Amino acid sequence: MELGESEILDVYELPDGRLCFKVETEITVPLGDIAFGDKLEAWLALGNVINQDRSVAYREEQRILKIKEEAEKRIIAIAPEYKQRNMMAKGLVITEKLARDETLTAEEQTASDELKATWAQIDAIRTTADTAETDGTALGDITWPL
Repeated sequence: MELGESEILDVYELPDGRLCFKVETEITVPLGDIAFGDKLEAWLALGNVINQDRSVAYREEQRILKIKEEAEKRIIAIAPEYKQRNMMAKGLVITEKLARDETLTAEEQTASDELKATWAQIDAIRTTADTAETDGTALGDITWPL
């Protein structure tokens, strides 16, 4: 079996003399690749060990990545990207009108209120994610805003 050098974090000897390779990525057997699976099985049968205990830095990167992905999923559920672009355009028109001291129509005021409410939801998700990333909260322990 071959492990790419970039995947090996450390190689060390166990007390009984067997080698242990500490790897950063999971080792997967491609579906139907019996030869690879046989090589891996034979390599393990020789007493070799694959240690998938990831480094602290790697686990932290993965924790933060999962939080960011979940926050993005929740934000997109509230406002898909096309809707976010439309909101920015609508918000710009409203802002320019207010900057000229013009009065908003009832329709524009309703749109403004909807934009603010949607932004408050998105901002709450971002704040929750930022706090969780900073304080070390696991993804499953985060209480997301509704």
